[in-house]
Amino acid sequence: MTLPDTLVPDERRTLSLPSGGNVEVPTATPAFPKWVGETPNDTYGGKTVLDANGTPVFAELLILRRFEKVGWNGVWIDTFRRTYRRHYWKDEPEITPPERVQRSLHAIADANDSASGCFDVCAWTEEHLLFAEAKRNSHDAIRKTQKEWLESALNAGIGINSFLIVEWSLAE
Repeated sequence: MTLPDTLVPDERRTLSLPSGGNVEVPTATPAFPKWVGETPNDTYGGKTVLDANGTPVFAELLILRRFEKVGWNGVWIDTFRRTYRRHYWKDEPEITPPERVQRSLHAIADANDSASGCFDVCAWTEEHLLFAEAKRNSHDAIRKTQKEWLESALNAGIGINSFLIVEWSLAE
């Protein structure tokens, strides 16, 4: 499985699952460039705006762009607004992941009794499926609902190497 250089895991994060067990989740710790252009009016409640090769994006979309650059397809799963996204500030037609990806998402939601806690980015190739959770270093932490969702995904048969925590910081 080819991952973007900046998202290759460089450590594993131990998470305590709701069932009482622990799991070691692959974790990448990249530094992302901050957007220095004019700040868009809508920052989705104050999200940090980052630079994806001259385009303003949020961390979830920067992660997605990095996957796309090495041949993956994917979406930002915006659970708050209940939509799949490939962009934020430009109109786009409704996006639907392929049927096999939707089956996996539904299996996890069924096992979890909810889609709550779903990781931010879902990326796929013909052979692989990966879920990435964006967390800004020293600003964010994995929530209880995300641990519940992760445990449900593991119980639904998705292997631990299909998950990635991206604990990003701002590049200096």
